[in-house]
Amino acid sequence: MKRRVAQCKLELRHVARWTDFDPVFPEVDFDVASDSLHLVGLCRFSYPTGDGSGFAVKSGVGDLDRLRTRMTLFKKLWVPAMLGQTDKRFTIIVLIGSSLPDEIRTALVDAVSDCPQIVIHEEADGQIHNEVCNKVLRLYRRSDVDFIGEFGLDDDDTVSLDFIAEVHRHFRALQPLVLEAGRAELDFSRGYAARISESSCVLKEVVAPHWNCGQVIFQKSPSRLSLFHFHHYRFWKKHPCLLATRRPMFIRSFHANNDSGDRWERFKAEGGRMDPRELAALVTKSFGISICADADGGFQIF
Repeated sequence: MKRRVAQCKLELRHVARWTDFDPVFPEVDFDVASDSLHLVGLCRFSYPTGDGSGFAVKSGVGDLDRLRTRMTLFKKLWVPAMLGQTDKRFTIIVLIGSSLPDEIRTALVDAVSDCPQIVIHEEADGQIHNEVCNKVLRLYRRSDVDFIGEFGLDDDDTVSLDFIAEVHRHFRALQPLVLEAGRAELDFSRGYAARISESSCVLKEVVAPHWNCGQVIFQKSPSRLSLFHFHHYRFWKKHPCLLATRRPMFIRSFHANNDSGDRWERFKAEGGRMDPRELAALVTKSFGISICADADGGFQIF
């Protein structure tokens, strides 16, 4: 029997065009889609940084109870999306620190072992955040492509099962801009904010431009710069940007073990209300997450 992780009370408003949308993921036409693009993602799995953004060594990032909570979210949110991507043309690196406990390290390897696109990469603790992220991303880039696309996905967030396919599809429209300007941004701005506690999870559909969980930066290859050379909220001020808001493409978590929880109330819920059972079916189909609605109009996540 699967263990119930949380009973999630629903408090959600929706845009009508999404409530009528039934996600059907088409087969990717590789003869049409460009193979001159290499997509590389980075997941910082509680890597303890020495300076800059991220979680500093002294912040308690290595606390075992905290790591167990992150691992639960990783397996329930992040892993289903990455294993279930309809387009396999990507690489994503899970960055860990050298001090990661063996219990968590083993669970991490077991969770992603079925996906060759996922690479676990260890670095010594305490390096400057942007420097170590830049180094790791550049290490895994292919050298035989004309363009690179880079994205970040934290271990407690997730994306739609067709995220990679949609990135490749939108790149065909952005490619001329990348050729002209050197780089450009694709921003999936519509998604869900999820406030998670030990007993509940409240979802809110949001339109949130330039969140890193919905952002991809394209560049001409080769380039000495990477995603982490640019501030995700300011990239658009100097570079072309395409915002895609047709339907929710990400779920971003807000909880006690990350640095986003205090911003929950700032985000406006979009659209109208939706039946919890219909929402559960849509989220399951779109994100690969095992959820169901209960008799009280809430959620259970397995």
